[in-house]
Amino acid sequence: MAEASKERPAVPAAGEAPSRLARAARTDRQLLARSSITLFSRGFSKFAQVFFLVIAARLLSVDEFATYSYLIVLASAFTIMSDTGVPLVAGRDASAGRASIGRLFWSALPIVMASALVAAMLLVIFGAIDSGPGTTTAPVLITALFVIFNRFFDLICQLLRGEGRFELEAGLQSANAILFIGGSVVVIAAGYGVTAVIAVFCLKELVCCIAGWVAIRDDLRRAAAEAGRRLTGDWRGLVNIGVRLSLAGIALALAMRVPLAVLGNTGTSEELALFSAAQRFGDGAYVLAITGGFALVPGIAYLERTEPQRARSLLRRVLIAVVAGSAAVGAAFMPLGEPVMRGLFGAPFADGADLFRITMAGLPACTALAMCWYGVVAFDGERRLLKVGIGSLVVSVALSVALIPAFGDDGAAWSYVGALYAGAFLSVLALRRHLARTRLEAEA
Repeated sequence: MAEASKERPAVPAAGEAPSRLARAARTDRQLLARSSITLFSRGFSKFAQVFFLVIAARLLSVDEFATYSYLIVLASAFTIMSDTGVPLVAGRDASAGRASIGRLFWSALPIVMASALVAAMLLVIFGAIDSGPGTTTAPVLITALFVIFNRFFDLICQLLRGEGRFELEAGLQSANAILFIGGSVVVIAAGYGVTAVIAVFCLKELVCCIAGWVAIRDDLRRAAAEAGRRLTGDWRGLVNIGVRLSLAGIALALAMRVPLAVLGNTGTSEELALFSAAQRFGDGAYVLAITGGFALVPGIAYLERTEPQRARSLLRRVLIAVVAGSAAVGAAFMPLGEPVMRGLFGAPFADGADLFRITMAGLPACTALAMCWYGVVAFDGERRLLKVGIGSLVVSVALSVALIPAFGDDGAAWSYVGALYAGAFLSVLALRRHLARTRLEAEA
């Protein structure tokens, strides 16, 4: 029992679980329906970003579009770099009733802001020395501000979901996307150019930050009034958890990119283009699976405290259902490799049909990995995920070195899918072991 307690952040003892979440979790069907709100809103937000690329390509000049694309890539890269995993853990602990969202906000804020500021400064330094399109002072500074606002917004959204306010969080995510598309189209039509688009990209994040802060400000003031100066020490217990989650996530992300990097250094440009196009389908499925697993965290974390057996049963049934569903989807699309690649990417990419079929074979692994990853987090087992990330990376490197020089893009596709199955196996093992341990502890 003493060892298990080390996995918990140093926040106050458990209090009352959020009443909104308790109402949402009355039945499994109701909980899944409320969790699906997150899936749809986040899916809409990501679709909106892709949709705007089409709009931007038509409204901006080629040079402006290149600048916009480059700056967005920088924003994405440095935002990911600044993700400590602490907001996710804070939201989970709110769901489990370990502390109020106000207390958790003040505990997590120093870590979130410190990581955001470091990432923003590194982005500015990078922009000053690189030679990418559009990296002049104003756009780079605006992009750096986006990184800071985005980290703050993510913390608020995680806490809103942790409290069971799924509709409000989904509304903020959807409004974020709508503000970006609408504002960007307006400034482009007015002739203000790409810098104004980046400004809209930043300002819509600030607007949503303010709206989210207004929604929880009473909780923040109450926590500050009750705890006073004692709030300053609460963040330390979250650091170790954040470091483990961050390192695990980085290792897993690298595992999925190693085949592309090895192929880029050993294969032809055509092989790289074909594999990169086919990989988009695997990455898209993985993002969707991640969003689904992420959406379940508040409900599973709440049930883990109140009805642990029900939490385990629900997670098991959802995992089996979505893995079986993804296997069926992959099997259905395998025969369509040639028309799908040709239709989406053009006639030259029809030769990538075999790569598409290999990628489709990895869909069950995508789903199992993502769902088990967030299942482990929901059950406070995040310390086990570092082994999953590192193990996946080792397998990815070994397969890439062994297969790609000999088999080219086919070897890259099998290395990518092999890394996914390694991660899926390790994550299922981690989840089973952690659930078995929590069951034994509950019975002791």
